[in-house]
Amino acid sequence: MAKQVIKYNQKSGTIFWGFYESTLEDWDNLSDMLSWDAHEEGRTIMVKVNSQEHQEAIGKEITKMLHNYVKDDEIFGEFKFVKINSPRYYNFETDTLEIEVEVDIELLAQRIMAEKEAYKGLNRYLRENYSDRSGFVSWIPNNCADLFLKLKPDSRESDVLLDYWFLHLIYAEKYSEAWDVQGFIESREESWYHDYLVEFAMNEIYEHYTEVDNEREADLVCKP
Repeated sequence: MAKQVIKYNQKSGTIFWGFYESTLEDWDNLSDMLSWDAHEEGRTIMVKVNSQEHQEAIGKEITKMLHNYVKDDEIFGEFKFVKINSPRYYNFETDTLEIEVEVDIELLAQRIMAEKEAYKGLNRYLRENYSDRSGFVSWIPNNCADLFLKLKPDSRESDVLLDYWFLHLIYAEKYSEAWDVQGFIESREESWYHDYLVEFAMNEIYEHYTEVDNEREADLVCKP
């Protein structure tokens, strides 16, 4: 199979951990800055925040970062940010990222099958994250053999395979043999990817608000 554009719906909370009560959307930082400005200027500052613009900026940055990992790889082509998918309720789900990825998904599977440690690492990742347990029924195979049998473009299986591959590349920035991604996740091993994204999000917050004159329109009201 040649490269084709597929929809990648990210499932790993390490690649993107959503915005609800998250370090990726901390409006308290903006409130603190505006409160200081209000005190210094001796006036009430009222602002309306554009959460959608902020979230799309994060989504586009993640898309660019993932593409940078694989841009020299024959398996991959272009990446395009599509949207942030948000659940109606955050009780059991959080936001996820949707990206159009140009990829030869079968060739990626073949590469993993040909690398013993990669196959072993993916098996553990599937077993730990997609095995049935109390209160959870998995719709995704929990082993490589079954995953590859069901693998096709635009599927849950292709999403999970891409999750694993991107996680491997993220951790490989620090560790050359980073096939056991589950081990890094469980040890809460941070990466430059995580740190960079949190810093990017913090700076981006200051770009997506507008001062308003009416308190009823304001999301944040900061008094001197």
